[in-house]
Amino acid sequence: MADCKGPVLVIGATGQQGGATARHLLERGRMVRALVRDPASPAARELRRAGADLVVGDLDDPASLRTAMEGAHGVFLVLTMMAGPRISPEGVAAEERRGQAVADLARESGIEHLVYSSLNGASARSGIPYYESKARIEEHIHALGLPATILRPVSFMDNSPPTIARFCTTASSWSTSPCSQSFRCR
Repeated sequence: MADCKGPVLVIGATGQQGGATARHLLERGRMVRALVRDPASPAARELRRAGADLVVGDLDDPASLRTAMEGAHGVFLVLTMMAGPRISPEGVAAEERRGQAVADLARESGIEHLVYSSLNGASARSGIPYYESKARIEEHIHALGLPATILRPVSFMDNSPPTIARFCTTASSWSTSPCSQSFRCR
């Protein structure tokens, strides 16, 4: 597929979900711009070898995000509520702040479509802080009127033992919806 609309900025591209998204887009001929903190990291170097353009940035630096979004068609956003190895109140607050900032800058930058990877149950009003923060990010995206797709995976591969992650990655190449070709993975 020829890419006539501009690159997709992938935020979280050096992680499992963002990396899989970037590789999938590249395999289909899309231009990918990967936001990275360290372009010398193994994951960033792998993305560059696969064809992604790397842009150094930080989710707490609006100027770097504006630069990364310049000329992009879309943004894929996956965030974490982790601060170090654990979920923390600071990590949850940072995730919400960063998610809302990315949405604001996407709108300001004229991004045509934002894909936000949230969490299954985010809208359930469970009282679980990191579910609630993801729900507020979703609400903020909707309030902006930004064309968006909200994904709500039930689990993240980073949370799985390597054997299960390898199985699930292989299994994800199968059709996930017998009724619809649009959800077919290849």
